[in-house]
Amino acid sequence: MLRRYAYLVYKEGLVAVRNHFLAILAVVAAMYIGIMRLAIPADPSVSQRLFVAADGGQPATQAALQALGAAGDGSTVLKALASREEVLAAMAADAGSIGVVVHGPASPEALPSVELLFQGHESERARNLLRLAIEDRLRAAMSSMPPAAAEVVALAPAESAKIPLNQHVLPLFLLSEAALLGLFLISALVFVEKAEGTLRAYRVSPGGVAELLAAKITIMVVMGIVFAGILTPVIVGRGPRYGQVLVLVALGGVFGSALGLTVAAFFDDVTGSTLWLMGVALVLALPGVSYTMLGFAPAYVRALPTYPLVFALRDALFGPGAAPRAFLILAAWAIAAFLVAVRVYHWRLTQE
Repeated sequence: MLRRYAYLVYKEGLVAVRNHFLAILAVVAAMYIGIMRLAIPADPSVSQRLFVAADGGQPATQAALQALGAAGDGSTVLKALASREEVLAAMAADAGSIGVVVHGPASPEALPSVELLFQGHESERARNLLRLAIEDRLRAAMSSMPPAAAEVVALAPAESAKIPLNQHVLPLFLLSEAALLGLFLISALVFVEKAEGTLRAYRVSPGGVAELLAAKITIMVVMGIVFAGILTPVIVGRGPRYGQVLVLVALGGVFGSALGLTVAAFFDDVTGSTLWLMGVALVLALPGVSYTMLGFAPAYVRALPTYPLVFALRDALFGPGAAPRAFLILAAWAIAAFLVAVRVYHWRLTQE
């Protein structure tokens, strides 16, 4: 069995070389390096849009509005509006904004009440951070009470230096190869063999479908590891936990390749499968939005296997290391995707 599997890996490697997969990999790696080195700045200015309004003209309400306005520090853009309705209208036109409406206090000794208006896609952590920041600023500006004290307990050593943006996006580029690029390349391998009649001939051979699919996935995983091994040192250099990065890329490659095999099983050529593959790739890429906008983390995005993958890559590259739970989740997804692919090909071959 191992000897047969090794031969299949050798055969799939020859097919990949003859179809210029290595050249494609080199071109994509060079393009990614150029984008991260030349096109993406290391320190861009990013601002949070905050629309605020005061309900009523009481002095306490206006003081609260001034306290919120004093929070602008270059990273937050505040715009004062006349009413709650105007805040809602402004938020509807700007999906990345947050609204704050200050209501008058019930008594002179009380603090004004603050209503926070969110878009609905923000994470619970982002909402709590904003609530605490506003509460602390109002408490300090409008009462004799001291600002709320907070004790910070570091569970792991924090990074002392800010991560440049052109390095911070590296997990997204590794994700695109590990789980997305392999999705298309392995489909091309399948279509080549369908055109040559290899899959039909393999039905009467002693080999099993699982060995054939495992060989194809192995080539994709090796290409992903080579890709990550080239890209990561050029962009980040020394420091990342390379062992964890390569394992994560391998697990993502197994999942993406198995998924590509499953989709390709239902089509005879690239033309018929392109839209389906692009749709699957777009869905799997959604966690990239959560990675760049930490406030965006709805449940359907967190349920995708690429969500723990991209954040585990970030932790392995820049943080204390990926959590063991991320490896377990990705391994479970990879195994499940492979078993589904084997089952689908067994069924498809019996139908032909």
